[in-house]
Amino acid sequence: MAGCSSLTTTQPLGKPASALDTRKLAGIWLTPENEPMFVHHVVDNRLRVAGVDWDDDEPQLRKMEVLVTTDDDRMYFNVLPPQPEEESDAPDEYTIYRVTPSEGDMLVLRILNIETFAKAVENGQLSGTVDRNENNVHVKLTPKESELDDFVSPDKAAEQFILDGAIVLRRLK
Repeated sequence: MAGCSSLTTTQPLGKPASALDTRKLAGIWLTPENEPMFVHHVVDNRLRVAGVDWDDDEPQLRKMEVLVTTDDDRMYFNVLPPQPEEESDAPDEYTIYRVTPSEGDMLVLRILNIETFAKAVENGQLSGTVDRNENNVHVKLTPKESELDDFVSPDKAAEQFILDGAIVLRRLK
């Protein structure tokens, strides 16, 4: 989906990855725009990621927390964007990426297909809300216990994840 459509979830997908697997992701990664991302292993399955955005020739620090999880030998990044202090009591909302390690120290990230999950909420297969307007769809999943883990299936990857336009990260260090 193009534009400003979004899909977030209040529960991460998968079970916590091992600290050993998560530590291997620490380092400097290059985005498709050739911007460096600095990845630091915090503890257990948590990473802290930092990069720089440019706003009118002024650098702006961009940082986020990532929970690394696995499910049936698949890896996921459950990304928490930074929250303003005034919203610190708001519940966490994750954006989920399926991560496929590739040869040559590359990671291929695929995002959830918004329309597939919007229909699942509208059909009662997943808990959440869908807000549609003329140009965008905003989905907020509020799954209970293992509802999201049970719904996401490797047999349905082609419809549950956007396979075209993957984000490819290359390790620099």
